[in-house]
Amino acid sequence: MRYKTFLTIVLFAVMGFGFAYGQRSEATSPSAALLSGAVSFSSQGGDLYAGGEDEDRLTTLAIIPSLFYFVAPGLGIGGDLSYNRQSQGNQSLTIWGAGPKLGYFMDSGSNTIPFLAGGINFLSIGDEDDSESGFRFKIGGGVLLRKDHMALRNCDKIT
Repeated sequence: MRYKTFLTIVLFAVMGFGFAYGQRSEATSPSAALLSGAVSFSSQGGDLYAGGEDEDRLTTLAIIPSLFYFVAPGLGIGGDLSYNRQSQGNQSLTIWGAGPKLGYFMDSGSNTIPFLAGGINFLSIGDEDDSESGFRFKIGGGVLLRKDHMALRNCDKIT
């Protein structure tokens, strides 16, 4: 059963690659760049997040910039950074990450551009006393909804 699913995915991917070369827009042409990112802040409190008698709030900050540079029609290389900090009371945890990524954008000239992307990040996770490091492998895909020079990205990532 799995080989049928795999073959179906490969068939649709091959059809998408063939269709994508028909007409392209300037958005994914060589020397174009795609800058994206995310910023998130949350502060949570109440009984669920109480860390003892002080009822300290759980505060999270995440900043994730990303860049693709197109070296061939639809083929982008780039990198991303990530910063994530969680704190509650006098305890905190910080996660830094950086690494390269590669993506293929199936641009047919329309305002919707499906894409597949993957990368690897070096991570450093630690608090005030100790830290560890390792690697994170990422793969994902989605659709860019393009309007002139701006785009909205809908992305599903598996990490």
